Amino acid sequence: MSLKSTFQPTFAALLTSNARRDARRWFHEQRRRLRGEAHRLTAYLRLDDPYALVLLHGLQTLRERFEVAIDVRVVGATPDAMNPAPEALRSWARLDAARLAALYDYPTPPFVDARATRADAAAVSALETTEDPLPAIRDAFEQWWRGVDFRGRGDAARVDANDRERAARGHYLSAMVHYGGEWYWGVDRLNHLEQRLRGLGIARGSAEPAFERRFAFLEGPRPTDPPPGELELFWSARSPYAYLALARTFALADHYRVPLRIRPVLPMVMRNLSVPAGKRFYILHDAKREADWIGVPLGRVCDPVGAGVERCYALLEVAREHDRLREFVLAFATMVWSEGVDAASDAGLARITERAGLPWDQCARALPEKGWRDEVEANRQALLDAGHWGVPVIRYGDTTVWGQDRFWVLERALRGA
Repeated sequence: MSLKSTFQPTFAALLTSNARRDARRWFHEQRRRLRGEAHRLTAYLRLDDPYALVLLHGLQTLRERFEVAIDVRVVGATPDAMNPAPEALRSWARLDAARLAALYDYPTPPFVDARATRADAAAVSALETTEDPLPAIRDAFEQWWRGVDFRGRGDAARVDANDRERAARGHYLSAMVHYGGEWYWGVDRLNHLEQRLRGLGIARGSAEPAFERRFAFLEGPRPTDPPPGELELFWSARSPYAYLALARTFALADHYRVPLRIRPVLPMVMRNLSVPAGKRFYILHDAKREADWIGVPLGRVCDPVGAGVERCYALLEVAREHDRLREFVLAFATMVWSEGVDAASDAGLARITERAGLPWDQCARALPEKGWRDEVEANRQALLDAGHWGVPVIRYGDTTVWGQDRFWVLERALRGA
């Protein structure tokens, strides 16, 4: 047994454990009480980020439902190291944020291709000191998207200070909410914050949860006849979010009776794209709470990056030959992300293939093969052509989604077809 398979899963399990999370939350709550402070959320928002405007609407909903104070900070650009494909992200964010706004019935202006200047951001940041900054800044964001020019009315030093504050608290993105030592991204993660606040007993009433619509899955009627075409899943053996998407993608394909094509791509770091340590830790924590929410095990991680990923992809053709591709990728992802199995070792990979129902002797002979590289490279190019760089990306016809929580978009496309 390697040192990696001995210590890394244990460390990852401790890092992501709910006991550690609960202890941290208890500490922050006791400190808040001792200081006599309100339950205070801080939102960090970039003016030209479509997700930020949608989040502002969500924060208003949250404030109506809970006894919370909300501070708003206008921030500048995301650091380059944290955003490996800025142009692709800008284009995708406009489409995805518009879908989210429609899902939650939030009125938003068209998200056109526009970029805020530092002067724009500085002008809007001046509203942070108003008596009630949340609606004031939300209105300013809406006006900016409608073409109102704010330049010349603010001080860029405030934006710089907000950037430093966000970095000091350990984050880098826009549309982030910080509360009690934890980060919540956009409307997408307000369900977790809402659950936490409800547990503190500060809800204003007993209304149904407001931020769970993105988890809608297999709720609509299935067409009488199978829709035409196929589902495509761009998947990486190293992505926790791609792991979380697997079982539901299989269920979606089966429910609507459409073929599923699994298209593996190399992880970002194996494609020379930057994934700094801070970003990796946030992704791990975020994936853990998403996994808990949907009931998928995650925690005892043995990172397959490098040899583990390459050995996985070398066995894809064997899995296809035995008609066990689904079983193999699900066994691989489950065992490296929740059971601490080292896929870079023969012993670990043998356990994975055994669970998938594949003969180890044939798998062992296939490991030196390199033919999978051509397939993976073709998938990478197809992913880029689709306007994406990360996974999971799922495509059905002209409808493409990025993330493990956009099945409601795919279902609408499948039913519409």
